[in-house]
Amino acid sequence: MADAGDDVAAGPIMNLVIESWPNHYMALYHAGISDSAMGHGDRARRHLTRFLSLYKEEDGFMRNARDALARLQ
Repeated sequence: MADAGDDVAAGPIMNLVIESWPNHYMALYHAGISDSAMGHGDRARRHLTRFLSLYKEEDGFMRNARDALARLQ
């Protein structure tokens, strides 16, 4: 779902993954993007901030996470 572009639908599943695997950076990314799209700003900020602390590639995921965080400020 998430890789197909359905960020909102991916959110609940990714949040379940995070409960079991809190450092799963892709789950944090997709949950954060989903939470942002659904208006859950505090949770989105937590997930995206954690994602950025774990993920070190300068790519589209990194740019999207930074952009989403900037919009949440």
